[in-house]
Amino acid sequence: MVGRVLVSVIAIPLLLGITILGEYWFAICVAGIGVLALYEVYRIIDLWGINTYRLLGLLALLGVLGNAYWNFSTYITIMVVFAFTITVWHSILTVSRGFRTNTSDVVSTDAGHKRISSLLFTTLGLVYIAWPLSLAISIREWHDGVYWILLVMLGTFATDTASFLVGKTFGRHKLAPSISPNKTVEGAVGGVILGAIAILTLIDVFSLDFISFQVEIIFAILFTISAQIGDLLESTMKRRALIKDAGSIIPGHGGVLDRLDSVILVLLFVYYSRLWVIN
Repeated sequence: MVGRVLVSVIAIPLLLGITILGEYWFAICVAGIGVLALYEVYRIIDLWGINTYRLLGLLALLGVLGNAYWNFSTYITIMVVFAFTITVWHSILTVSRGFRTNTSDVVSTDAGHKRISSLLFTTLGLVYIAWPLSLAISIREWHDGVYWILLVMLGTFATDTASFLVGKTFGRHKLAPSISPNKTVEGAVGGVILGAIAILTLIDVFSLDFISFQVEIIFAILFTISAQIGDLLESTMKRRALIKDAGSIIPGHGGVLDRLDSVILVLLFVYYSRLWVIN
């Protein structure tokens, strides 16, 4: 418990400070978080019995985040380059192993299916982490980006905290016992209501532009729902891997992915809401 509080006391001001500094400091911080989180995702997938191309996935992650910071090309181009690279790698492995081994058609087909699964889940893991984090870098580059990033961080924290406290105090009905036994319906509702109030307050404090107050309310509610779905999604991944935490790098908190899970969908929601609806 002491370690958990100590990490929070150090990490939260540090992240807020780096967010305010912006520029390459923020991009480097996001890249570091992304590398650790993607490594944990690939570890989970490996526990499912599916091998992943970790090195290529991590290099592609840095390429996507670098593109978001320097804006070299579109995200689609980066993903196409990655898909092409991984396909070539897969082809080289298939051909080289075919020359070195004499196996039956059945075994060869099974090996091919495994490599296709590795390709697919390496790509899915990359998209799961790289897409939202690249949007975080893009959001920070907006003229009022620092406030939007602070909204993402503080709004998600408020939602998670409210959900935990309300669930622990009043929780009676399990929300998704097969995925996360400790989450309750009461906690989820409390997270939506109290989290939305916190988000509306932050929007007012940061003077963020919305087309109407009604849109602000809808935005705040969907924000809290996105955070909770992101948490449940990561819990589903861990449940299938039969593990409690994605990692152990953060004392008292588990892995980086355990702290990032709620933020992932929130970043997607905030970016595209601002792009398509809010303004």
